[in-house]
Amino acid sequence: MFANDAAKIIGIKPQVLRKFLRNHNIDATRGKAARYEFTMEEVLALRDRFFPQEVKEAPYVDDSAPGLPIESLTDPAQRQAFRELRRARNARLQEQMYAARMTLPQMSNEVLVATGRIL
Repeated sequence: MFANDAAKIIGIKPQVLRKFLRNHNIDATRGKAARYEFTMEEVLALRDRFFPQEVKEAPYVDDSAPGLPIESLTDPAQRQAFRELRRARNARLQEQMYAARMTLPQMSNEVLVATGRIL
């Protein structure tokens, strides 16, 4: 495999991998047209030795709590608290999706918003 595929497996950009190999004088097989060629074992060894993956624990949020009880519909304070809870949950979802580079169309009563553009 070439540097592009190796960089994807390691989790870095191909330019960063090439620069790293040049700066640290790491022997890597050069194939046709002076392209770096790697075996899977070499890529995994590079990743484990020089680019350890940090595992980030996602904060635990208990979203299993039930919504607004029917008997609380007439209490404006509880309705407002429920709206704030919904906004906070939506904000967390958007942050997680942004971090994962995902988009999800959102539907409201007025417009359909997809990827930040009003359709």
